[in-house]
Amino acid sequence: METQVFAAFQEYLNAYLDLVEQAEPVSDPVQLQAIEAAQLRYLRYRAEKDPARGMFTRFYGPDWTEEYIHGFLFDLERQLVRR
Repeated sequence: METQVFAAFQEYLNAYLDLVEQAEPVSDPVQLQAIEAAQLRYLRYRAEKDPARGMFTRFYGPDWTEEYIHGFLFDLERQLVRR
């Protein structure tokens, strides 16, 4: 069973690496803006739905939790502001 799982992993990894090799950079400003917007929507969703949010809030309080989630785990928005 382990060899089958490892073989499947290798096949998946090789397929992924093939896709990476074939990928072409995105240079269209409109498409880049759409990608950035989609990534930000995803990160905002993940930040709100983070499964550790409740635990962190109980242990460290809401201020620390929000700073940790938005300042470390999902900090893309802050990084974009600094550009």
